[in-house]
Amino acid sequence: MKHSSILVFITALLLTYCTDELRSQQYLNFPIDTVVSDEFYNYRAYLNYDNAGKIHLVNSRQFHTNSATREIFYWNNVSGSMIPYRVTNNSTDDNYVTIGFDDVGKVHLGWERRDAANLFQLIYTNNRNVSAGFGDSVWITSGGLNKATPYMAVGKNDSSVHFVYFTFVTGQDNAFYRKYNYVTGALGNELTLGPAEASGENDISIAVDSFGKLHIVYTTNHSSGTGTLKYFNNEAGNITELQTGVSDLVSYPSITIDNGNVLHIVYRRSGRQQALYYQQTFRRNFSTPLQLLRQLDSLLITGLSTLIMKEDSM
Repeated sequence: MKHSSILVFITALLLTYCTDELRSQQYLNFPIDTVVSDEFYNYRAYLNYDNAGKIHLVNSRQFHTNSATREIFYWNNVSGSMIPYRVTNNSTDDNYVTIGFDDVGKVHLGWERRDAANLFQLIYTNNRNVSAGFGDSVWITSGGLNKATPYMAVGKNDSSVHFVYFTFVTGQDNAFYRKYNYVTGALGNELTLGPAEASGENDISIAVDSFGKLHIVYTTNHSSGTGTLKYFNNEAGNITELQTGVSDLVSYPSITIDNGNVLHIVYRRSGRQQALYYQQTFRRNFSTPLQLLRQLDSLLITGLSTLIMKEDSM
């Protein structure tokens, strides 16, 4: 039986700005720590830190090559050691898990699962009202088309979780948004953001600022795994697209918001040696994109874009 490991890269990136130009860059080594090495195949993982600096990690795992054995696991090192919790235990394919924290530090999870019709739908759970593990799961989507590569953000003081995702069909895919209130159980309407092609990776991301406003970024993936960078927010009331000024084709965009409500976007620019770029905005004014890394392997760049953006706090 094959063993598989999840490697956690702990990195720091120092950026110095002067008149909107990158004046100097210092790259640090990436220490590697093995979180788990066992009889499972370990798949896509998301890592986040709580306010105490503890690691919270979610991933999908399976035995051998049978995807029906793929389950969702949650890990943390709150006790001092990395402890796993099995979130699902069924004969259904569960995959693409995403994690978030609410205002009191409770953990919220979203992922995709095959339904009775063998279509991929979105599932949600949290650990708010249980002494250990997670409560019952809730279907966020049902019927219709396959859903793909979800991303979830927890709202600020509104008891809501916010999902963005793609459809995955033969023909035109689209990007979508949907809200769920985990206190009342109210499920919001599905909102179509626009045409976008799903890939095998997370190409859509959402964040919530301290005012409870939503910020969504994704790539249309219309050109050989790359596409137009799309950005939406609801600062004016409805979820509306705003132009970023990025004209290049991009892939793997990620988004986060710092404590000053400044929005940060990291993405990979097509061509130009598959470089990693960074852009920020404050009050709707986007900065000029800055090149962070260049001439690196595309897989490494994909991982870095995720890790750099995972330092958003609860």
